[in-house]
Amino acid sequence: MYFQAVTVFPDCIAAIGTASNSTNPDSVDIFFLKANLNGGITEISEFSSENSFIKVFPNPASDLINVNFLPVGESVYTVVDAGGRELLKGKTQGNQISISSLPAGCYQLLWENDGKMYHAGFVKE
Repeated sequence: MYFQAVTVFPDCIAAIGTASNSTNPDSVDIFFLKANLNGGITEISEFSSENSFIKVFPNPASDLINVNFLPVGESVYTVVDAGGRELLKGKTQGNQISISSLPAGCYQLLWENDGKMYHAGFVKE
């Protein structure tokens, strides 16, 4: 298990992490964890993805995130929240995405390029 980002908010603690999938070594489970300030877990969301990570910076971020991926042609991105709800989706020729419309919290970026899916967790301040 690996935590990519942990943030303390006034009313909770939020984390994004990954864990290896023991039944399929080429797959990884991505999870969002929300806990109260005493450390009690109040919500867990999880989904599986092919083991293809990208880096997002800065992390945490407030307005823009950059992706360390040099796209060949157009990329499609999707930002999902801890409940797996799709909040942002679009196409880009570059490596920068505006997240200014998102509320503070933990998110997962899904990045599709040349038929392959990549992912990274990030925190919006």
